[in-house]
Amino acid sequence: MSSQSPFVGSAGIVGYSLTSKNGATVYIRLLASNPYLSVRDNWACVSFSSFDQGIDQAAYNHHYYNEPRHASTPFEDRTLSLTSNIGHADCATATFVLAYVSFMEGGAKVLYRVPDLYQSSFISQG
Repeated sequence: MSSQSPFVGSAGIVGYSLTSKNGATVYIRLLASNPYLSVRDNWACVSFSSFDQGIDQAAYNHHYYNEPRHASTPFEDRTLSLTSNIGHADCATATFVLAYVSFMEGGAKVLYRVPDLYQSSFISQG
């Protein structure tokens, strides 16, 4: 999503799905915004869902107004953790990090590679 107006800036939301070997699916949404002439700086947002909420104005508005910058969800006896970060002013590169972690006794974390989930799908804005 971007605007034709030279004073608005740009923003976009995309979606992905991850499906495990066992058939469990989680849906991921990523949003980044770089507004011009605004008191608000750049921002990036993320979310998980157990069902496909689509990529539409409602999904964009949810992220825009609720600003979920970090999210986590249980997935296949582990935890998917998603974080977002974006630069300030003209340095508007957004970074999203997806980690697949397991927590052990005593609070230790074990990281797993996300490709171990096997299947990822891009959800178009159709």
